[in-house]
Amino acid sequence: MLALSSGGGAIAQTDTGRQASSDVATIERCVASAKDDGARLSCIGRVSQPCIDAPDGSGSSTMGMNGCYAREIAAWDTRLNRTYKDVGASMSESADLSLRDTQRAWIAFRDKACDWPSLVYPGGSIIGPLSGEFLQTQTGRRALDLDRIKAALTER
Repeated sequence: MLALSSGGGAIAQTDTGRQASSDVATIERCVASAKDDGARLSCIGRVSQPCIDAPDGSGSSTMGMNGCYAREIAAWDTRLNRTYKDVGASMSESADLSLRDTQRAWIAFRDKACDWPSLVYPGGSIIGPLSGEFLQTQTGRRALDLDRIKAALTER
């Protein structure tokens, strides 16, 4: 669906496993320090934007931006999957099945919604970065939605 590259100067110069752990930790710190939903939403872009704005310019090319967005998508996806498993384990079997169906429907929605750049800019080089930014936002929002569900389950 997306032509996202894990390449880019910023990530190529580091161990990708260490970078991925650091990216997840950056998001974790941001979410943990956020006081409300608006502040939590502002955590989306916390990895990609500094990567894109890197002083060496490595994140400013199309490939660089794709790599920056791919890094953040991977970090949010890690958080989303971990929280999804925690939420499912805290629910009854029927509720867990409903959660699974909801998650599958969300994935189908996300994938279809992320196609908009190719419809607006057919063949354009901007498709990758726009799709990456949109996928990053959708994945981050879903991870935060699952956080709220997990918190509600913990409070009951």
